[in-house]
Amino acid sequence: MNKTKDELAVAEREKRLVSKKRRLAWKAVLLSLIAIILCGWIYFNNEISLRESDYEDAMEEKRAAKSLYEDTKAEKE
Repeated sequence: MNKTKDELAVAEREKRLVSKKRRLAWKAVLLSLIAIILCGWIYFNNEISLRESDYEDAMEEKRAAKSLYEDTKAEKE
């Protein structure tokens, strides 16, 4: 009888260890997902800001070209 109590205690301890490991595994999975989402969000925001700066540079070049064209046209007249 004493041995059965010990076996039950060991089984209960193992059960708790398994549930602890399972909870720990779920936490690791959730943290990994959060990290992936965060990295994706940072990458996406970086891409948007790069596109905006490229657009601003293109518009500035367009203004400079237009100004040069108008200056050249004015010199010809």
